[in-house]
Amino acid sequence: MDPCNSAQDVVLCHLCETPVPPLYCDICQINLCKTCVGEHILDDSKLHIVVAVKHRQSLLVYSKCPEHTSKLCELHCEQCDIPICVQCVFSKKHKAHDAIDILHFSERKKKALQADLEELGKTIYPRYQEIASTILDQKADLKSNTEQLITALNKRRCDWHREIDGVISKLKTDIENTELNHLTVLKKEEDKINNILTEITEKISELKKEQDSNDACLFLKYKSRNEEFRRLPPKLIVHLLSFSFKDIDKKLLNQQFGSLSALSITTEKRVYTLKTPETNTPYLDDDDDELLKL
Repeated sequence: MDPCNSAQDVVLCHLCETPVPPLYCDICQINLCKTCVGEHILDDSKLHIVVAVKHRQSLLVYSKCPEHTSKLCELHCEQCDIPICVQCVFSKKHKAHDAIDILHFSERKKKALQADLEELGKTIYPRYQEIASTILDQKADLKSNTEQLITALNKRRCDWHREIDGVISKLKTDIENTELNHLTVLKKEEDKINNILTEITEKISELKKEQDSNDACLFLKYKSRNEEFRRLPPKLIVHLLSFSFKDIDKKLLNQQFGSLSALSITTEKRVYTLKTPETNTPYLDDDDDELLKL
């Protein structure tokens, strides 16, 4: 038995069976009382359109004929696809045209409307909700990917800084070692020259004393060292270090550091899976695939 109707044809609320509910959901095709309508609408698995029962059961209102103002449009011209009156059928404009009762036409349209309404609420609207949810997931993935890329870039920067610091540290060590080696050679040469200067100073003092002496023995023992002192030590030439560098090749630098792949957004066809009564086959979207590069 239909739970919405009793044996006495009393209309009941579909949810709580309250008699004579004032509301009706056009999507679910059920009667609702004021208490249950809120609970019903909160079910967001599909669209709901709730109207007053009296609106659902209202009588058809005929429009006035624009050609014959005293007549109502009780027929529908199939060829012109407009409402017409009985008098229009015999006019030249609609002669030999097929005309059907406007009530029958309205019922046919109402069934088509009801079918569209049901499809929109039960199938199309939830499908778009699913698509919207997918976009939210894609946005979250995009944000996560961006954070991961930035983290990878920072790590790459630290790796390069560490390598550069290592190169600089080695060069500093080489400079200090070279300086130490040069200082050792210069110190040795300095000590040698200072020893000779000491000997020359002593020799000058000795000669000055002998110069004022009348002792012949001193002159007989005298041996000149000037020839020895005339042989000057070889000159030390210190070639100072210099730092040479090449201009930074930005193109090569970018290649070695790493590069980003091109961001692309592609589209693919979606298959609408609702089967139509006429063909019993899925409706296919005809949009072509596209590739967008940013």
